[in-house]
Amino acid sequence: MVIIFGEPISRIDTLFSNDVTAWGVSSLQGWVNSYESTRFTPIDEETAVITSEYNMDCVKEWLQGNVPIKSLKIS
Repeated sequence: MVIIFGEPISRIDTLFSNDVTAWGVSSLQGWVNSYESTRFTPIDEETAVITSEYNMDCVKEWLQGNVPIKSLKIS
């Protein structure tokens, strides 16, 4: 999945870093990577590639409901 966020990833990270105890991680990348077989690779300030063998549907659904997204493409 290639995702272009509606704001910089560093700003989205504050969702996690403001409550590390609740999330168990301090960044969006840490949250995505916590899913088995799932990896978050930032490309630039607003773009990332997310790969997953098992959990893509769950990750996609959460992202769509919780962070601003400009574009999301699954290949």
